Formats: sequence, structure tokens, C-alpha cells
Amino acid sequence: PSRVQKAIKNLKPNKATGPDKIPNEVIKMAYQLIEPQLINIFKACLMKGYTPEAWREASGIILAKPGKTDYTSPRAYRIISLSSNLLKLLETLVLWHLTCDLKMEESTCRQQY
Repeated sequence: PSRVQKAIKNLKPNKATGPDKIPNEVIKMAYQLIEPQLINIFKACLMKGYTPEAWREASGIILAKPGKTDYTSPRAYRIISLSSNLLKLLETLVLWHLTCDLKMEESTCRQQY
């Protein structure tokens, strides 16, 4: 299987979507139908150094940290950024290229991707 197929197979279900509202489950189910187009989009992004504008949008959500005694303090909350699952997929492929092909040390948290 290609790296794109492997990355899609590894997509976690029930993850929050970004502003594009495309869930991982849809990407997995549609992959066989959209494989050539998706690969072409990813290749074009890499060759041109461009990311589609819609993928660069993110939604921010404020979450209360569990176990805090004072929820009147801003420190009792954290902000998470929800970005496009297609962007996360492309980022995973770039990370794999850097670590596997170029032998660069991985400096990201394993849970991030």
C-alpha cells in the first residue's frame, strides 16, 4: 500500500473536524473513489509549496481543564485548534517523508499525528 493509503488507514474515527466539516470516516469511505484526485492535490501542494486556503482555516474551542478548583481563572481553561483533517493527512505524509526518507529526527509529539 502507498503511504497515502497507510495514512488514511491510520486515521482515527470520531475526531473533531475543522471548519471544512470533513470527518475522517468520510475520507476513509470515499478514498477508493477519490484516490487519484487526492494524490494529485497532495502532490500539487508539495510541488508548489501551497496549501489550499480552506485547509488553513481553523476553529478554536475553549475547554475547561479537569480538576481545577477555580474556574474563574483563565488558567483553568485551554484552547484547542480544530483544523482540516485533509491538512492533517498531508502533514502526516510530510512528517513521514522527513523522518523516513530524509532521516530527520522527529521533534513532534507522537500523539499530535
